[in-house]
Amino acid sequence: MRQYRHGKPLGEGRDVILGVDGSMVGIGPEPGDHDIDTGCTTADFNLRDRVLVWWYGLWWSATVQYVSHTRASLSIRWSMNNQLQTGYKVRLVMPW
Repeated sequence: MRQYRHGKPLGEGRDVILGVDGSMVGIGPEPGDHDIDTGCTTADFNLRDRVLVWWYGLWWSATVQYVSHTRASLSIRWSMNNQLQTGYKVRLVMPW
């Protein structure tokens, strides 16, 4: 049964699809989709904050590892696989 946070569907392991090249993709639009804008700025986040991150059509749980005010981006650690991703656009992230 799918879980929701702030009325938004949370991604689960079963939602991850491997692309032709072996990279992970998901069910919806890629994060570059300009229709997604949480209205958040880097000032809304601190190190170790738990956050929701838009990735391929769903919201996923992650933790903030670094906040770049000059690039308006975050480094996040995904809860699903513990991998670090740098340079994630703040407009695709919201507080947990």
